[in-house]
Amino acid sequence: HKSIILVLKKDPKYTLGLVLNRPCATQVSLKGDSKLAARHGGPYAISVANQKPLVWLHYNHPGLMDADVGDPISATNRNGIWSCSAQDVETAINMGLASFDDFLAVEGVSLWRTDEPNPTKRLENEVENGYFDIIPSDGDCLNDMWEILKKQNQFGTEEYIDDSIQLGSLAWEAAAGASKAPLAAGGAVYRTIQGSSLSIGDLSEDALRKWVRAFLYANMS
Repeated sequence: HKSIILVLKKDPKYTLGLVLNRPCATQVSLKGDSKLAARHGGPYAISVANQKPLVWLHYNHPGLMDADVGDPISATNRNGIWSCSAQDVETAINMGLASFDDFLAVEGVSLWRTDEPNPTKRLENEVENGYFDIIPSDGDCLNDMWEILKKQNQFGTEEYIDDSIQLGSLAWEAAAGASKAPLAAGGAVYRTIQGSSLSIGDLSEDALRKWVRAFLYANMS
């Protein structure tokens, strides 16, 4: 619900993506830098020998792009989102190219099988049915989205969870373009439940809050 997914790779076997707007209780730091909250990129783990299973991202940062810190996600747009390693992040910070807060750290990935036997579970089918909107990698709205996502980097007490969820929704709205009524499936989330004043959107928001607290911040005190 209201998740921003960055597609990293697509081939004949699978589509690999990262959820960007769902910080979790995992704290990340590099050699004394202030801690930030890693994002829950999806339910599948990344296996990297002798390294924390994290994907690091930066966006449209002149100093980092000029120094070729990492690689652009899009083959046609260098001014978009880039992926890099923890070593890249540490080197860039030591060189004064950027601050720790200019990066997002993501653990876990989302995966869709291209050859999924059940066609309704294929990502292309979900897009066709209106469950996802495709945002161009060079869209102007990405600037606002990224600035909101960076605000989620802070890590606090349990009171922060509601702020994180709210920022996640704001980032989602910014990504789709705030003036475009970005809700999919013909505005189905506005429909009310029979015999109730609640809408499907209200129930979805409540379910999202409970899921985030139960699964992403379960270890917070």
